[in-house]
Amino acid sequence: MDTFRGANIADKPAYLMRNEEWIRNLKERKPLEIDQAKALIGFYFQELYGRTPHGGINRNKPYEVFSGNMAPPERQIGASELNFLMLKVEERKVSNNGIRLNNVLYWNDEMAKHVGKKVYLRYDIMDMRSILVYDVGEKLICQATARRLTHPFVKLAVDRELAEKDLRRQLTHQRKLEADVKRKSAILRKQVDDAVSELPFPNITLDQTAFNESPLLSHQETPRPFEQIENLAHKHAGMTESNAEADDELVLKKLDKLFENIGL
Repeated sequence: MDTFRGANIADKPAYLMRNEEWIRNLKERKPLEIDQAKALIGFYFQELYGRTPHGGINRNKPYEVFSGNMAPPERQIGASELNFLMLKVEERKVSNNGIRLNNVLYWNDEMAKHVGKKVYLRYDIMDMRSILVYDVGEKLICQATARRLTHPFVKLAVDRELAEKDLRRQLTHQRKLEADVKRKSAILRKQVDDAVSELPFPNITLDQTAFNESPLLSHQETPRPFEQIENLAHKHAGMTESNAEADDELVLKKLDKLFENIGL
């Protein structure tokens, strides 16, 4: 903080005197607002520099020379075209919530079809209420406006009635948009299904399959008890009389063992 360190109070600078707010503000050197800066620059070019005689144009005033010598029609450019050329261009990607630019979200319903895609933005740095959105082919998609955020605690908002009304309006619009997207997706899916169903598929017959259908492991199956009994009976029936008498005792032992295994 500046203080007076002189020997005589009469030498005290004006910005330290009482009630000298104007000179004190000049001393603080606060930055100008954008509108103030634009007004001062315009005033300088038009009133000070523009109306002062200039030696390079035979002591004429630049503003009068500029106003009295209009360009031919073929060289004139409309104000809207000039404004478009002055727009700032940036690249962004459309998210589910819209496009974030300078920490502000912008949205338009047409952007729902371009979620996840790269787009180009054109906007006026002096007026960020809306932006122009173009696809990669420089085709205009829409003019997106800044989204109005909903109060995080609607029930505690000062203007609770207006906040609840605005929330209901946004939810209704969101449900309508979701229904529209589902309807268009169903139409697109039906078109794809119809197009695929009309494709001619060739009749292909294979003499030999390209896949080996044999099991990866070979299993040795054990005959079931009743199958073992049947096999023994067939084996005994095919024996000769001499061998049959010799093997009767062995067959009876095997049968007893088999009956014991199956619980008979």
